[in-house]
Parts: sequence; structure tokens; C-alpha cells
Amino acid sequence: MARRKKKSPEIKTFLKFLIIGVFACVFVYIIGLKTVEFFGGAKIFDIREIVKAPSLQFVQSRHLDRLEGRNIFSVDLKGIERRVRSEYPDVDQLRIIRQLPNRILLTAEKREPWAVATVGSRDVVLDIHGVVLSADVPAKGSLPYITGLTDTGPVTQGKKLSGVKIKVALKFVNVLRQNTYLKRFTVKSMDVNNLSKIYLYLNNIEVIVDRFNVEEKVETLGLLLSDAGLPLEDVNYLDLRFKEPIINKK
Repeated sequence: MARRKKKSPEIKTFLKFLIIGVFACVFVYIIGLKTVEFFGGAKIFDIREIVKAPSLQFVQSRHLDRLEGRNIFSVDLKGIERRVRSEYPDVDQLRIIRQLPNRILLTAEKREPWAVATVGSRDVVLDIHGVVLSADVPAKGSLPYITGLTDTGPVTQGKKLSGVKIKVALKFVNVLRQNTYLKRFTVKSMDVNNLSKIYLYLNNIEVIVDRFNVEEKVETLGLLLSDAGLPLEDVNYLDLRFKEPIINKK
């Protein structure tokens, strides 16, 4: 009879490690299943509390209410974030976070009304970034009114208003409010229909500017209006579009 060929040491070693590897994979798979089963079924991970930041107590959503009693690992927090954001467009940087073992934490920053924009036949409230907050406009004079917006896209609550003109207008409002010399003045309104001739009203003072060098123009305006030698009641308008400011008196 022909003799059987003995298996080489290399083949024996390979088979040994193959068998060990198979057993290891099965073991890891079983442990994984048991782990998922534990975390998915253990009552300790059932959501018992929704914790909101102090500034967000006004947020009431059925999507949040439905979380209680559900397994903390089974809920789609990103999907819930999107739904709550659509319900509260005046809330910025909303985050819904798991706090093990059984709490959900809600954090965010509230968007503050910054200006009112007239778009077509409607007025909407914007935050500092131009995000549309609502159509519930406060009393006239409490926020700057921006008109002349002819390049905006669709007006959608919770979305940023598009267009070059609103960007220029909001930049002026922001820089004006930051200027130390203009703290006693209120930005009443701004007409940006023509970006080469923007009409800006501080209290009862008419100021004409253009879209360029916003910071420089506001700095010049602050110095002019803080000059004790310039009686503001005698000023008809100020034109800051040129190298030297034009002061037109009544």
C-alpha cells in the first residue's frame, strides 16, 4: 500500500490558527449580540427625564415628549433635532445629547430679534445673521427697518434671508451698534434699494452711504455726531460716500 503523505508543519500551523480564528470570531459575535441585547433591553437605559437648559424651558415638542420610556440607544436624536428646529426657528445651535444611563439633555442658544426686513408686501423679523424668525413684528421703532430688498430669494422661517442687499444692511446695523460714539443713537431704518446710495436714519438724522468700506464710514459718522461743534438740530443730512463728508444744513 502507498503511504499517506504527512502534512507539513506549515499546514498544521495554518489549520491551527484557522480553527482558533473561527472560534474567536464566533465568540466575538456572540458577545456582540449579548451586548446589543443588554443595552437594547435593559430597563436602566429607558429614558426617564428630558433635561432642558434654563433658557429653553419654553420649548415644548411632542417629539421630545415621545422619548420618555424609550431605550436611549434606539432613538434617532439627529432626526429629532431636525424636527424640533423646524418647530422653533428662533433657537440656534440646538443639540440633543444622551446622558447615560437614562437622561436626554437639550441645549441651544436663543436667536434674538435684530432687525425687521420688508420683503415684497410682508415684514419679517431677522436675527443678527439674517435668519427669519417670524412674521410677528414688534412695534415700529423698536428694531431697525430694512427696506429696498429686491434680490432676496424665498422667505422661509428658520432659514437665512439671501441676497447681497440684506448682507450689506445687516453689516451696517451690526457695525453701527458696536460703535462707541453712536451708543446714544438708534438705527431707525435703512433703504438699500440702491447700494450706491443707501439711506440710513439714526434718530432723525439722515445719512447717505454706499456699500463700500462700512467700518470706515461708520467710524467717520461716529466722530461727526460726537463733535460738540456740530449742532445736530441744524443738520439736514450727512453724505459719507466721498473722501470728505458732506454736511448739508437746514
